[in-house]
Amino acid sequence: MVGMMLAMRLRLSDATTSAVLAEHYRAQAEMCHQMARMTVSPFKEGWLEFAAEWTKLAQEQEGKATPAESEMHAGEPFSDG
Repeated sequence: MVGMMLAMRLRLSDATTSAVLAEHYRAQAEMCHQMARMTVSPFKEGWLEFAAEWTKLAQEQEGKATPAESEMHAGEPFSDG
């Protein structure tokens, strides 16, 4: 029974994982922007630097979120493994 449950476990594709990470990183960047708006120098600059780094990470993950054409073809049946 346990083996069957493990086999049925949801597996996310690399593209889906990257999309989820990108969304998380963008949320972190927005939180840093909010902190920057609520604080004063010299701390404001630090929050803006954090926001820029989170945004960069999000952009990198977004580049990975689109599956390569060789990985997915229109009309191709879903395969779980």
